[in-house]
Parts: sequence; structure tokens; C-alpha cells
Amino acid sequence: MYELFDVPWESVALNDVQALLDESEPEPLVWEAKGQKLPKPDEVRRQIGAFANSSEGGYLILGASDDGDCWKLDGIRFPDGEPPRFVSSCLQHNIRPRPIFDVRTWSVGDDAEVAIVRVYPLEAGPCIVGGTVHERVPGAVLRVTDPTRLADLIARGRRAHLNASQAASEAPGECFPELPEPSAETVEIKHDDRQLGPLYLSVAVASLAPTPDIGSRLFRESTRECMTDLVQRLSADGSPIHPTITPSVRQDRRVVTASTLQAHRPDWALVALWNGAAAISIRANGAAPSANLLVSEFIVPAYPAVVAVVNALGGSDTGYLQVFVQQANHPALDDGVAIGRGPVALDPERLDRESLAREISRSLGIDDPEPEARLEIKAGGA
Repeated sequence: MYELFDVPWESVALNDVQALLDESEPEPLVWEAKGQKLPKPDEVRRQIGAFANSSEGGYLILGASDDGDCWKLDGIRFPDGEPPRFVSSCLQHNIRPRPIFDVRTWSVGDDAEVAIVRVYPLEAGPCIVGGTVHERVPGAVLRVTDPTRLADLIARGRRAHLNASQAASEAPGECFPELPEPSAETVEIKHDDRQLGPLYLSVAVASLAPTPDIGSRLFRESTRECMTDLVQRLSADGSPIHPTITPSVRQDRRVVTASTLQAHRPDWALVALWNGAAAISIRANGAAPSANLLVSEFIVPAYPAVVAVVNALGGSDTGYLQVFVQQANHPALDDGVAIGRGPVALDPERLDRESLAREISRSLGIDDPEPEARLEIKAGGA
């Protein structure tokens, strides 16, 4: 990400913006300024999409006007006085994938505000606005018509998808070793003449193209507090036995574990990783229940937790999901079963729990078919 100012982004003040404009050359490459009146949503999308498709990202300054002699930060009146909400609303439609962005604002009087939208390079692109791919050139936004350039943008997006898919598939293996050591009360379960070991299950998520500042986000106090709260709520489960919550860090990860040292209660581990992935795992005693119970009792409550952690790391709203189930000496789960989904919207309300349950059922040897496609026949002639 190109750093436009001489101070960190979090410390940029209005006088820094004015200094940039005072010293600017004609036709800038990494920023664009709009003033006098509120730009239309289509124009906001076009500018942000073009910056997202560049290798450096860019900055859209709203509320700066050029009278021919100098730039003035006279501001713009935004709907409801909320520039971030206005920008976010512009990116709800006709732009996919949705770029990662941040907004800083300053009031300049008379209900007018200046806002800067910092647009990160979209590795998982290209960003398509209204069916068209745009790119930033000095002082302008142009359609991408060169097949070679378009192929480069598509290849960059494919690499991002591959990286996210791999990060999600590897995250359960990073999470299981973080589970607390089994208690002395842990016993193997007799099932179908087999001594089954503990049941392990993990839900992992990796977003497409997390923000470049993920290193600082990963080790923020707010991230630790978010993870601790999530694990505490998941492991409590209405029991009077309060789990022991243990946060810890390593160079490439942050970990929070929960254990009650009770054989009948599962142990939990939540891991956030440097690559933007997150995983939550349990170790429980007993044979694997039905697929529907695995989904409803663990996957459904765990999925929002890992999505919340990925959001705290600055992830995008699209990514990959990996579910992993393993139990030693189980006829179907001895080697572990991995179920992947993606790219999917990282939205807990849109988790396809029925599809996951059917696939887990089939991995257990149960013939659980997919629903038949519905064929609609319209009455009338052609």
C-alpha cells in the first residue's frame, strides 16, 4: 500500500491533507480529489474500483476543490453527516469483489466535512464495476481494454483465491496442537467393539486478501479481548463449571484456549494466524454424534466466532471455509474428514448448514442425497 503522507495513516490530520494538495503536481497517480458537490455513487465506485485494481492502491479525497489557483478543503455535506456510511453504501451495489477500504473524516464547519477513502490493492480481483474493469492512470480512470493487462489482473486474483483456500485448509492443523493437554480423567470410549479416542472437530476460515497491516491487528489488545470473549461464551454453555481461559501469543499467531479439566466437557482452542486465517477447535469425549448434531451443536455456533476474528484481522467479506472432523479408530473418521467451501460470503446468516450436514453424513457412510433440482415449466407457447 502506497503511503501518501509523511505520518502514519492513523495520525493524518487536516493540515497534512492541505500540505499534500499545496505541493501536488498535475495529474496525480495515487489520489483523486472531488469537491463542491457530492459525487454520484457510480463515480465513487469507479474511482475506488480503479484504485483497487492498481498495485499500490490509492486515496479518494472528498471535499477538496480546485479553483484554478489552489486547492481548498471546503468540504461536502454528506447524507446524515456520515461520510463512512455514504462510501459504504456506494459499494453495496454494482461492484465486485468489494474492495477493502478505510475512511478518515474532518469537520470544516457548516455541516460540511472532508473525507479521505484509503483503498487497498485488491489482490483477489479484478474489481469489476458495472461489468467493466477500470484502472488508474495519472489524473484519470480508464477502462482496461488490453487483454494482457486484464489477464494479469485475473491471474493476481487466482493467486489470492489459491492462497486463501490453502490457508483455510491448513488452519485446523495449526489449531489442534493448541488444545489443552487431556485431563487424567479422559478415557477412551467403547463403540462398536472399538476403543475410540477423543473426537476432534475444527472450523477454519480464511478471507481473500487480508489488509497489509494484519501484523499489527493480530497483536492488538482488542483482538485478544475479542478472542477471549468468544471462547468464554462458547465454552461456558450454561454450565456452572467455569472454564479456565488461557491467552497466549507466538510470533505468527495469537491463541486463546479454554478448559474445565472435566472429562464430560470439551476443551476449546481459538487461533488467529499471521496469514489472516482463524480456526476454532474442540476436543470432546464420546463417539461422533449425527451429522446434524455436529453442525447444530458445534459448527453453527463456532462459525460466527471465526468470522468475527477474521473481521478483526481486517479480512474481506469473501473467503474460504474448512471443516475438519477426526476420531481415532472410528471406521470413517480415523484419518479425518475435511470439507471445504469457497469462495463463500463470510456471513453467519448465509452458512449452508444443510449442505454441510449432508456431506458429513456421506463421509460417515450414510446415503444422504442432495435435493433434486426443481424444473419449472412455464405454461404457454414460445
